[in-house]
Amino acid sequence: MKKYIKWGGIVLASPFILFIVLCILIYIPAIQNFIVDKTTSYASQTTGMNIHIQRISLSFPLNLVVHETTVTNPQDTLLNVEKLTVKIQLLPLVKKQIEIDGVELKNASVNTVDLIEGMSLQGNLGELFLKSHGVALTPETAVLNELTLKDANLKLCLADTTAQDTTQSAPTFWKFKLEKIDLANVDFQMDMPLDSMNLGLKVGNASLRDGLVDLHKAAYSAKEFKLLRSGLYYNSGNTPPIEKGLDPSHIAVTDINLQMDSLYYQGNNIRALLHQFELKERSGLEIKSTEGQLQADEKAIRVPSLQIKTANSFLALKATVDWSVTEQNQDGVLNGQFMAEIGKADLFKLIPDM
Repeated sequence: MKKYIKWGGIVLASPFILFIVLCILIYIPAIQNFIVDKTTSYASQTTGMNIHIQRISLSFPLNLVVHETTVTNPQDTLLNVEKLTVKIQLLPLVKKQIEIDGVELKNASVNTVDLIEGMSLQGNLGELFLKSHGVALTPETAVLNELTLKDANLKLCLADTTAQDTTQSAPTFWKFKLEKIDLANVDFQMDMPLDSMNLGLKVGNASLRDGLVDLHKAAYSAKEFKLLRSGLYYNSGNTPPIEKGLDPSHIAVTDINLQMDSLYYQGNNIRALLHQFELKERSGLEIKSTEGQLQADEKAIRVPSLQIKTANSFLALKATVDWSVTEQNQDGVLNGQFMAEIGKADLFKLIPDM
């Protein structure tokens, strides 16, 4: 009887023993290299691309480092990543929670060419790091403790001629808490050749603190947002920009400095406190400083105070306007005070060919 119990115990325990042995083997470098070689070879044959990973290392519990990843086809290099590091805590996964100690991407380049119909993305990324403690599948919540993006240059081209998908997707209840986001030296360009339009944003430094995104309620908030030493441009149509004056079809803005806090947006409910807004436009117009507040609820939009200063002009506004004014065939109340001192030099900059 004892013999049968013994062998029965061995049979029942064997799957667990095998699992433990496999878990141990996967941390052996030779086994890791074997798995990588077989996986990349199979993926290359399946996709028709050449996928190569120089070296991979996995340490306990889930610390993964991937060195020199390249994906090429006969014409182009689609992806090139110098180093990818992923550190995830193991035990929280059992509770359907994801604790990410760090995901770091260094020196990556991408070129999707024609992989995605109607869209292409190409560019370089110097450094990306994120840390997230508090991702739970039930309920659908995620905490992004830190996100840093440095030295990135991305170009997106949209030339989609396919019909828009109007199928309604299932509602999502995800909430994202954004504790700290920092961008430095990031360039983004988007071209839409079918519409003869392109726009770009150059970020010197940008930061967001204590943000919240509620996808179910479509509510967005942030304690603080800054955009410093940045610029943007916008071009529409095929005509060249005018030589003098403000051209709405060709906007080029530099030296943007923006500081806001107490931000909230959900439908008609809006709040924002503006501390600083400066810029220089291609026409020569320069905004030296801007301060103000914006408040809105389901009934009305309120601007308790707004002051804009240029080198030659000054504008001040206080206003309250009902949302119904924005609707066709609806009456509403509009109250406001507007004061302005417009300098001749600024006027000439706004009017073309003066």
